[in-house]
Amino acid sequence: MFRLKAWLVLLVSLSINANEVKDCGDLYSSFVDNKKRAIDFSVLAEKRDAWIKQHLDIHFDYDDGSNASTRFRIVKFAIIEKLQSDPSLYLDPNFIPTAIYELSRYWSYYGVDADTEKVFVNMKKGSVSFLFKDVEEHGMSTAIYVLTSGNHALIEAMYKPLGDAVFSLDALLPLYPELTGSDLQDFYFCRF
Repeated sequence: MFRLKAWLVLLVSLSINANEVKDCGDLYSSFVDNKKRAIDFSVLAEKRDAWIKQHLDIHFDYDDGSNASTRFRIVKFAIIEKLQSDPSLYLDPNFIPTAIYELSRYWSYYGVDADTEKVFVNMKKGSVSFLFKDVEEHGMSTAIYVLTSGNHALIEAMYKPLGDAVFSLDALLPLYPELTGSDLQDFYFCRF
């Protein structure tokens, strides 16, 4: 039963708020439509569980009666705690891309909080290229997930400290090698 709920949460997280889609022309197509791929939600849930076990040492018992919202909060606070206790994780390519994606999903549903600004300010000290990884392997990076989330507070919280760093990139590697930071800036102004 939980797996079904997890799949539904993931499905909602992948959807784009139709009311927020403005006429961004080719930019929307370049960042979203041409990249999205079909994914197997059970495989995605298994990968997410494996990452949570490996990096956060959390082992969920899906039969314990706790709901997805509770588990979502547990993951959020575990990530924040790890980042506070070990700031070098902001540079860890095995940790930070998925951690930032998970946090962005949390904040898009529950709203930004005191941790949001701290995390994105600290991201500026690391590699912003982590924002352009395809964490869930469906053609959506964290940077674009946030822009298409429709959560203006989250968009501002992410792009206010990181805007100059990402908007000046020559290529948005690894997911968007044909696009530049200038393209992202145009998409940002179109969406926000």
